[in-house]
Amino acid sequence: MHAICGMGGVDFAFEVVGTQKTIEQALASTHRGGTCVVVGVSPAGTRLSIDPGMLLQQRVLTGTSFGGGHQRTDVPLLLDLFMDGKYQLKELVTRRLPLSELNHAFDLMKKVDADLLGEGEHHRHEHDGRPSSNMRVGNIGPLRRRTPSSWAPAP
Repeated sequence: MHAICGMGGVDFAFEVVGTQKTIEQALASTHRGGTCVVVGVSPAGTRLSIDPGMLLQQRVLTGTSFGGGHQRTDVPLLLDLFMDGKYQLKELVTRRLPLSELNHAFDLMKKVDADLLGEGEHHRHEHDGRPSSNMRVGNIGPLRRRTPSSWAPAP
């Protein structure tokens, strides 16, 4: 990883597998002052072997669950917003491809063009020709957190 990105490593590494080896590799891939975020769920009893000198170089090892959200309140809130038409989840889907076209799907994700930036053009699904509108990201705005019953989009 250091040879690929240069500068002694990456700014941020997101570990999503949850094994001892991948967590240690993710931390080692960061440069001085970099951050490793563990997302993958490790089996109970997993232990890490980390050189403490890495931490003395201001590397940060942290973790997250559900993006730091609160499942008990966030999931019902998001479902309510979706059902009320305020969270436009369906508009985030730009294409549907069969699993057999997985590599093509990754190529499409990496491609940045006007179609994916939402400039009003329409395109057809490449695998079946059905019309599909371009990506329009739903914006519900920042949320104010008080109590679960008072969550609302910020003005």
